Amino acid sequence: MDQPRLSRIALERGLEMNLAELGEGPALIFIHGSGPGASSWNNFRGNARHFAGKGYRCLMPDMVGFGHSSKPEDVDFTLDFHAGTIVRAIESLTLSKVVLIGNSLGGAVAIQVALDRPDLVDRLVLMAPGWLDEREVFAQMPGIQAMRRVLLDEGGLKLENLEQTFALMFADPARLPHDLVRERFEMAKLQNSTVYSRATGYNLSSRLKELVQPVLGFWGAADRFCPVSGALTLAQEVADCTMMISRQCGHWFMMEQSELFDREVLAFLSK
Repeated sequence: MDQPRLSRIALERGLEMNLAELGEGPALIFIHGSGPGASSWNNFRGNARHFAGKGYRCLMPDMVGFGHSSKPEDVDFTLDFHAGTIVRAIESLTLSKVVLIGNSLGGAVAIQVALDRPDLVDRLVLMAPGWLDEREVFAQMPGIQAMRRVLLDEGGLKLENLEQTFALMFADPARLPHDLVRERFEMAKLQNSTVYSRATGYNLSSRLKELVQPVLGFWGAADRFCPVSGALTLAQEVADCTMMISRQCGHWFMMEQSELFDREVLAFLSK
């Protein structure tokens, strides 16, 4: 169970989505965040191995523009676009009532999927989802500013710059896995800049009241990428929402507090 089963999902316009899969049972779909070298496998493999061992089918798609999926240069990477590709993946796998587990951009995409197709989504697990505020607010976050410097460096992407920025994902930078930095650095070489230059979204907070699914949310009080005020927004606006905030955690809750995350998600799934 250490290595995933790999497949390709055909989308519209000749695009393809890479899919990594572990385990059998009820379907959990993991949706990764943005950033250089991002993929669902390198975001969630530790958690997926745990859940697969507990009787769940863990599906980890790479969103278009990331990982080993297609990387078009003529697409606007909107929330609607990403959500549409996830919906088509769910339909192509003939699934229904799935659980969506998303962090950062992936959390925002999971919300959009649940809004667009509530018939397909049973519940949501969200880790510091993006787009719960205006773009200008995110732009002021120190992690976002650091990531912009990494992407705009005239000398191109550098391993040391990436490592310094990824350290900001953690409340305790010593927890950053150095092999993950190297893996994402190599994966980032497959990307083109379009996935960032043509990325757009909108403030989802006004639509959270429309969510009919139970939501379990996680946020690190030391998050330097998405303001922790979003945790209160979720708790206040979603009809059925439980939020967990950890002082000892940054942006990557599922990594830095993996035992807590895995335990609480399993309890949420069993309700």
